[in-house]
Amino acid sequence: MANTASYPIIAPKGGDLIVGTQTFTVLDPVQDNPTRNFTVDSLVALAQNGGNVITQKFNANWSKGAGAVAPFFNATMQNSFTNTTFVITRISIGNYFVTASKPVFTVGKTQCIVTPGTTGAASPDFFAVIYSTTQTINIQQIDNTNALSDQLWADGCLNIEVFA
Repeated sequence: MANTASYPIIAPKGGDLIVGTQTFTVLDPVQDNPTRNFTVDSLVALAQNGGNVITQKFNANWSKGAGAVAPFFNATMQNSFTNTTFVITRISIGNYFVTASKPVFTVGKTQCIVTPGTTGAASPDFFAVIYSTTQTINIQQIDNTNALSDQLWADGCLNIEVFA
């Protein structure tokens, strides 16, 4: 084995590699703790986020066709969940579920942001996010009279992040 202390010290670039061990977690169930390379950029991001690394992310636009009741994901910008698909379903007025094809959501480590794309909506409408199970997230739209509403569901963007 080489004497690593004899290697020159340099200023690292973000893409430079550091050797380390990948460990088992529920969200990343690797076996036998394999040796892997990590980039300097990934370690910087880990340090800047206080150790809370986004391990999986789903970001998609939804829309609702003319006369349709339920929206659908029409464009996925990012889906880093391994072998996982997502479906959005309308349960009742203002009450929707985002369902993953397998359990991926972790209590206390899942963030969901909903952004409506509809303009001219009555204020102060907002979205309430309720984590139902490790596979579903309930999203409700509440209007200015504190009632469930479909007003903002014509189109928009959904961002789900699960932290390690």
